[in-house]
Amino acid sequence: MENLDKTAAKEIENNVRTLAEAKVRKQYEMQPVWEKYGERGRKHSMEDARFHFSFLVQAISLSSYSLFKEYIEWCHILFEKIGLPEGALEGSLICMKEALQEQCSPEAVEISSRYIDRALDDLKQFGTEIESFITNENPLYELALKYKEALLEGRRNQATDYIKAAVDSGAKVKDIYRYVFEAVQHEIGRLWQTNKISVAVEHYFTTSTQAIMAQLYPLIFQSEKRGFTIISTSVEKELHEMGIRMVSDFLEMEGWDTYYLGANMPVRDILGIINQKHADILAVSTTMTFNLGKIGELINSVRNYTFDFDKDVKVLVGGRPFLRDEQLWEKVGADGYARNADEAVLKAAEMMKGR
Repeated sequence: MENLDKTAAKEIENNVRTLAEAKVRKQYEMQPVWEKYGERGRKHSMEDARFHFSFLVQAISLSSYSLFKEYIEWCHILFEKIGLPEGALEGSLICMKEALQEQCSPEAVEISSRYIDRALDDLKQFGTEIESFITNENPLYELALKYKEALLEGRRNQATDYIKAAVDSGAKVKDIYRYVFEAVQHEIGRLWQTNKISVAVEHYFTTSTQAIMAQLYPLIFQSEKRGFTIISTSVEKELHEMGIRMVSDFLEMEGWDTYYLGANMPVRDILGIINQKHADILAVSTTMTFNLGKIGELINSVRNYTFDFDKDVKVLVGGRPFLRDEQLWEKVGADGYARNADEAVLKAAEMMKGR
């Protein structure tokens, strides 16, 4: 079954552009209301169609319906909040299925139809609201709210002052990361998904938080070293890096020698730095499901690379897709996965037992 899924996924992947064009054509025929959006609307429809098929490809390739379900639920909320025509997502799924029937082999149609049919059934049960990620249960609730509001109003210096004052008053850096930076980043994602802020504002939050994190580094790089080395990065074409940066900083605070490479790193460069630093662990993340194939390729490259040192390099993975399917880390060939930075510290320590 696994090989059949991978074959079907590869066939769909190789025809994504043709499938997207067929899907959009069918959607415009089914729902003429789309014509009012003009050429710009058709361009966005093509982009959406390619995303839909790319997420479907990864879900089928990894035999994980939950990945496709999570994406469709995310789209359901987004489509509702930006005011697309009623039934837009249902029609989109139906047209995907028809495009696949027109362009692909019976085997690929049969497998992909199972995923799309389940999504159509689940679509009827999805809600359109997401609760705030900043709640009263948050130990730094007031600070998180003030920090969020300051950045929403473009007052980065004020946001920085809030963090510095909290640290000066005794707040732990890890708690600032957990209960302010992480909570607010999730909240900003929610506000973007529900069309309350633009992607530009979301990017402003991210870059501002990264700049403020950097100002805390004198407090982070003080721990006694334990003799273990970890390389942390996001895979090639993955632009989200906040989560893996937090993982790297938490491990640094635990005495690891950390080498944070940032986002969108080519495989050859990752292998090179692992070899140069004689790394014990590679920590790698992705937020976007369609980049899971890149993680699999990277792990395979690590397994087959001849390093200049005699020890196994362990691979720890994380990111949003791994929260939706708890067996996914095994499917991509990793040695383990972590839900958050705290868990990454524990998992990394487990991997080093006996060394």
